[in-house]
Amino acid sequence: MKYLILILVFAFAVRMYHLTTPPTYYFDEVYHAVTAKLYARNDPAGYEWWHPAPEPDTAIEWLHPPLAKLTQAVGIVLFGENAMGWRISSVVFGLGVIVLTYVLALQIFKVERIALLSALLVSIDGLLFTQSRIAMNDIHVVFFILLSLITYLNWKEQKISQKKLLLLSGIAAGLAISTKWSGIFVLGIYGVDQLLTWIKAWKLPNFRVMFHYTFAWIIIPFIVYIISYTQFWLQGHTIDQFIELHKQTWYYQTHLTATHTYQSTPLQWVFDLRPVWFHVQYESGKIANIYDLGNPLLLYGGFVALLYLFAQSIHKFEWRKWFLVLSYFGVWFVWMWSPRIMFFYHYAPAIPLLSIAFGWCIHDLTKKKTILLTTFGYLLISLSIVWFIVFYPNMVGLFVPIEFAEKVYFAIPGWR
Repeated sequence: MKYLILILVFAFAVRMYHLTTPPTYYFDEVYHAVTAKLYARNDPAGYEWWHPAPEPDTAIEWLHPPLAKLTQAVGIVLFGENAMGWRISSVVFGLGVIVLTYVLALQIFKVERIALLSALLVSIDGLLFTQSRIAMNDIHVVFFILLSLITYLNWKEQKISQKKLLLLSGIAAGLAISTKWSGIFVLGIYGVDQLLTWIKAWKLPNFRVMFHYTFAWIIIPFIVYIISYTQFWLQGHTIDQFIELHKQTWYYQTHLTATHTYQSTPLQWVFDLRPVWFHVQYESGKIANIYDLGNPLLLYGGFVALLYLFAQSIHKFEWRKWFLVLSYFGVWFVWMWSPRIMFFYHYAPAIPLLSIAFGWCIHDLTKKKTILLTTFGYLLISLSIVWFIVFYPNMVGLFVPIEFAEKVYFAIPGWR
């Protein structure tokens, strides 16, 4: 536990440093932070799609459920209508992601060293790092997706009351969906895992059990979703307005034809080919960037490790390892059918799963008796840390010489 605390102290320090730079909105904060301010003021306009922009070059963000913006509103109430206020929620949930990654890895592999390696790796990934420092909803949905997976695994292992954990898995899934609609992917993971369990046993559960599943994984998430709009209801909005809001959201999400310079595809996410440029500032001969870029050692190494785990599960089925692979594909592969443009940060829920797979891989290599494999394992973790140190300025907006940025940060054309 003391090593996990050290990782969290490190993660907190590097996330808090330069957190209020830039002091104004950047990237999607022009939507999320602005709306969180309306929530903090208890202004009904935060939920209403027909209002004009409350500030120049901004817009009200009504396209996603409110939970993440409500947590950002809490930060604003505590710290004021400033960059610290609207970003601190992401820092807190970013640290929570590290803790839950540790817990999930420990559940799957039952080895603390793997869990610690996974926590360390997820703390030095660039994608989750930048999402932990900006007022957006992605780091929040990652947290609740991990919480959902943990409760579901605990339910399968029946460590405590089975019915209680079944309900908790539904509540966690509901919180994920209340943060971002893509949180519904966890219910797909549950469904596929259960289907394969039934096929393997060649037996369907009885009606009573099916009712419990339906209640826990459909009715409970729906109730949690409705409750997440408590402020909306207390402000006097009607059911008709709630329905119309969701009609507007669905139409926008399914008919969006706009393009973006930094949009990308799910296959590009796997290979870290198209990050998102959040912010840039220039001064004489220097440049300061904030780039949402994944740690390539983790992304490539984790993907290879997942493929190996998949092959292992075919040769000798181990349901925990299989569940890790299923969860990865459950939060990534479904994006192939998205009707709208996508960005690299949509890959965020996959990063903790890659970290766990990569942590297992490094642990496995470093416990080998051959010097070559042991050295290779330690080299992988060392290079991952070096990457984070070198690219840290490029993720927090620190000035570096333009020539250095060109040769290092933009070495791959797609990173420009």
